[in-house]
Order: sequence, then structure tokens, then C-alpha cells
Amino acid sequence: MIKKTDVILEAFNTYPEIATVLSNAGLHCIGCHASGTETIEEGCLAHGIESKKIDAIINAANKKIKEYDSKARISFTKIAIKKLKEKLVKNKSKFIRINPIFGGVDFEAVNKKFDLDIEFSDSDLKFLTDSKTERLIRGIVVDYSSKEKDFTVVE
Repeated sequence: MIKKTDVILEAFNTYPEIATVLSNAGLHCIGCHASGTETIEEGCLAHGIESKKIDAIINAANKKIKEYDSKARISFTKIAIKKLKEKLVKNKSKFIRINPIFGGVDFEAVNKKFDLDIEFSDSDLKFLTDSKTERLIRGIVVDYSSKEKDFTVVE
């Protein structure tokens, strides 16, 4: 959970799902040079947000975090699992790395695991991703479109 004394960028990097809450409240700080040193409270005050409203923002962000904590990990349709297994065999790889892309996710067959990777399994497949991406992809369902010859998010 976050507190108003947390540095904006650190809070966002740990809980990326709070970006919409902060943005909707008027804190468009993600990417701002001050977000690496400024607390959520300092950012709010700098943007003219009253102290009473700061607590409401923190409560809304923590509600969003709880919502994400309760979501299941990413899941896959049977055809998506089949295509991912084919990708592993073709590339002689051990893992499927999940990479975020605009509008969805991409899957790369890899053998190397990085120190900060989170590893999890589904249907005899081993997946790797970073903690930020793992939170962002919670609850989505991935399918494979034969027409597009690509993976798609069907949520």
C-alpha cells in the first residue's frame, strides 16, 4: 500500500496501476523530472490539490492496488498455449518472456533469466517478466488469432 509520503516514481514503479488514479486527480507526474524526488503529497500540493483531497487520492490508489492484488495472473486460451509451445520448440528455448507493447503484450522465446525476473508457470510453460509488467497484465486473457497470425488480448 502507498502513503502520501511515498516518492511518486517509486510508488508508480511498484504499483503501476495507480497511474490512472493519480492522473485523474490532476497529478500527471509520471515521467516528470520531479517524480523521482517528490512525494505524492508534495506533488499534490504543488498542483494546488488540498490536503483533504490528498487522503481521498491515497485511498483511491490503495483501493486500485487491492483490486489488482485480487486479480488472477495472465491466462491463455488453449490455442495460445499451443502456439507458445511451438515458439519454444522452434527457438529451442526454456522460457516465454512477456514484454509490454502498446495496446498489449508480446511473447519472446528465451533461455536467459534476469535477476529481477518474476517466473511463473501455466500449462507446462514457464513465463518471465518484470514485476511492473506482471501487475499490469493481471486479469487479461490471451488468445491467438489465426487470421492475424498473432496473439491478441481478449480480456
